[in-house]
Amino acid sequence: MTPNLLHQLDLRDPETGAPLAAADAAIGDDGIWRALSPALDAATAAGRAHYRAARFREGWSMGDLHDDEAIARRVRALPMRDVTGRHPAIWAARLRSYRALVKRLVMPMAQKRMRGLTLLDLGAGSGWLAGRLATGNHRAVAVDLDDHPIDGLGAVRHWQLGAGHLFGAAPENLAAVQAHFDHLPFADGQFDLVVWNGAFHYAADGARTLAEGRRMLAPGGRLVILDSPTFGSEAAGETMLAEQRAQHGGESHLAPRIGFVTPKRLAGYDRAVRWRRRFIFYDLRWHLRPLQARLLGRRPPMRFWLWIGQVT
Repeated sequence: MTPNLLHQLDLRDPETGAPLAAADAAIGDDGIWRALSPALDAATAAGRAHYRAARFREGWSMGDLHDDEAIARRVRALPMRDVTGRHPAIWAARLRSYRALVKRLVMPMAQKRMRGLTLLDLGAGSGWLAGRLATGNHRAVAVDLDDHPIDGLGAVRHWQLGAGHLFGAAPENLAAVQAHFDHLPFADGQFDLVVWNGAFHYAADGARTLAEGRRMLAPGGRLVILDSPTFGSEAAGETMLAEQRAQHGGESHLAPRIGFVTPKRLAGYDRAVRWRRRFIFYDLRWHLRPLQARLLGRRPPMRFWLWIGQVT
């Protein structure tokens, strides 16, 4: 049997929640374990299709690329460089977020434990965060609803050894799982880090999503919210959501979601989780936006912090 990180983890049946032998996790030819229950698969199908269409319209999709080598170059450059040139400023910001995560949390935790970490990358998209960390001495599971072969979890294969690259992650260090992050197919307490990678604001119920992530944590583990819009008040966040609805003609291509976080919201989701927020410097222009908004009488702009949660 080909070694896979999933064979080292305790799994749950995605439909019943009962313990599942790793050998019974049917991993597809594309390397993805599809761990959506039939009910969740049906319930999320329309939303996934709408999301893919919106991503294509907004220039995020690689669906116009048909050369596997070109797709691999694009995927493996992230977040260091946007090979397509479509969103260089956004990827420059995401690179700073990634470096902050590694410097302030991943490296110190690994040094303290004197081993690589086991990470859960929720809302992984093409799997760049899980893939990049797994090429080191860490183990990472990329989880997303989207299993698209180019823009979704199907792109994780480009991070793996044996895909024609000089470096990559061994199969026992990297896995891709199609699942809902409120219904994760893993037994409790197996991950050092649970990271919502630009994804926590897509939660329909923040408390439920946080509880499921907390269930995944090993003793001493940490929860991380990365690249989710943060506001100081509910009013500012709700104004942003109203602007987004107006931009889309009063409709959203996304399922109901919280849309943003505030310090008060995070504190209220679970009183046993103590959150620390870490400042990330992007550039001077970015950090002058709040002042500019006040001078122009506009709503406060969204901010992005590195949120680190510890169970007390």
